[in-house]
Amino acid sequence: MTLEPRTADWLALWLVPGIGPKRIAALLDALGRIEDILSASHSALTQAGLSSELAQAVMEARESMELKAELTRIEDQGITLVDWESPDYPRLLTQIADAPPLLYLKGQTRFNGPLHLAFVGSRKASWQGKSLTERLVKRLAQLHPEIVIVSGLALGIDGAAHKAALEAGLQTIAVLGSGLGEIYPPSHKSLAQEVAAHGALVSEFPMTTGPQAQNFPLRNRIISGISQGVLVVEAGQRSGASITANLALEQGREVFALPGAPDSPFSYGTNRMIQQGRAKLVIEAEDMLVELLPDFLAGLPPVFDPQQKAQKQPDLDPEELALLTVLESGPLHQDQIAQGLQKPVHLVLALLTALELKGVIVNRSGSLYELNHPRLNRP
Repeated sequence: MTLEPRTADWLALWLVPGIGPKRIAALLDALGRIEDILSASHSALTQAGLSSELAQAVMEARESMELKAELTRIEDQGITLVDWESPDYPRLLTQIADAPPLLYLKGQTRFNGPLHLAFVGSRKASWQGKSLTERLVKRLAQLHPEIVIVSGLALGIDGAAHKAALEAGLQTIAVLGSGLGEIYPPSHKSLAQEVAAHGALVSEFPMTTGPQAQNFPLRNRIISGISQGVLVVEAGQRSGASITANLALEQGREVFALPGAPDSPFSYGTNRMIQQGRAKLVIEAEDMLVELLPDFLAGLPPVFDPQQKAQKQPDLDPEELALLTVLESGPLHQDQIAQGLQKPVHLVLALLTALELKGVIVNRSGSLYELNHPRLNRP
């Protein structure tokens, strides 16, 4: 494939050893465009903060043997490159401080537009963890078929999330801690091929980069960086999933966690996240969509038609029907409901309890109540 000159320049600079995202950002601030950096003199590059050796390497980058070999590998394996200046580069990823200037892509995906949700968790996942992952992904496919499932192609929860997405007809993205020419783990090579056929494999690393330990934390920042939310399914006391969750918090993403038994080593990390307020507790897929899609609930019809609720619910008294009318505008705190009804809070709480027991309303969290929606109930 023939790369645009600008993208080839980004690749040339990215392949220079010792040049990372922060140094490239500094060079852009000092010298301007990518083509200006590669055309700059030795003195201009050193004045911009590079050592003499690095400056020389940048000056020779366009003619390097490594660049020519990498271009051949990219063409042979049908790889697409997306650089910082491309409209296809993930806009969410530009919000993080150390975003890679270049992404290798195998397959087809739209980073900008659909909701991206990351699933992360233990490589040595329990049967229950993988089963819950499958159930959540398939439910998400029912509720929001445009959603894109993001993970890291690892064993355990990652693999379960990708497989469930493929089975449910969802697009899925696997972010690798190696180059796209070195699929890891090897046992997931066939899964990687399926992901590329129904989504995309993504990496910031040159094609022949192996799965080195230091690459995986870097990989994790991209998993969270391209996603609006991150769900931690299982995590031990110290785990890569916990690292990804911390990165997601730093990036301003929504972080969710599935609770587990207190004595389960698989759930120590997730339970701590919930306890410390670093992750929102998830019981079902709807809990995430409510947080990630502001209009999710608005698109669901309430159980009670305002014109027919009295006929459908003959067991509701006038005070209960009045409370339902107040909630038709959307979720409200108990104090707001009391204000709307012009009743003392203690009387309103009695009404709320009665309606909740009848399945008419739902108490989501923090004394926030809303009408029960039929599509929010698991089938």
